Amino acid sequence: MTFTAHYGVLPVLQVLQPAIELGEGGFPVSPITAYYWGRGAKLLKDQGGSGIKALLQPDGNAPKAGQLQKNPHLAATFRSLAEHGAEEGNSQHAHAMLSC
Repeated sequence: MTFTAHYGVLPVLQVLQPAIELGEGGFPVSPITAYYWGRGAKLLKDQGGSGIKALLQPDGNAPKAGQLQKNPHLAATFRSLAEHGAEEGNSQHAHAMLSC
């Protein structure tokens, strides 16, 4: 039995809406998350890439406990995926997400 056969299907926007809201509005980073994020910051910086900037603060450090963390680019990706489906972005990841 597949997941969708057992649990049913929800509209993609309904599934992604909470993540979109968090990406746009942000969330306060918890102390334990800040600790581990800080431990991994150097590894993130060393990996480079444009997406890494979204995971670090403008100064290149991990967010501190209580700091608001936003990811508007991820939110925009999720919104586009929800509104236009996988075909619009023609993304392998989008197809994988929507085929569940």
